[in-house]
Amino acid sequence: MQISQNGLNLIKSFEGFRDHAYLDGAGIPTIGYGTTHIDGSPVHMGMTITESKATDVFLAQLNAEFVPAVIRNVKVPLNQNQFDALVSWTYNLGEANFQS
Repeated sequence: MQISQNGLNLIKSFEGFRDHAYLDGAGIPTIGYGTTHIDGSPVHMGMTITESKATDVFLAQLNAEFVPAVIRNVKVPLNQNQFDALVSWTYNLGEANFQS
């Protein structure tokens, strides 16, 4: 299963877009749509990003980390809305929290 466009839009609406690095609620440098790492390197204060690049990074992270995390951990059938919601939750709180 893959995240739908509605799921992507949901996460984007929750995260919002920021073109410059900021400290999130936990004090972690973040940019774009809630991204903390780009190309394997942590985001640092002073970084900027275009919305196009932020979307590319966001999609790559979802498909590399968070979609597979939901697939690995959920053993019951899901409809698309349920799957999208779980990917959103996992993106926001991390796989370890999702597992527990």
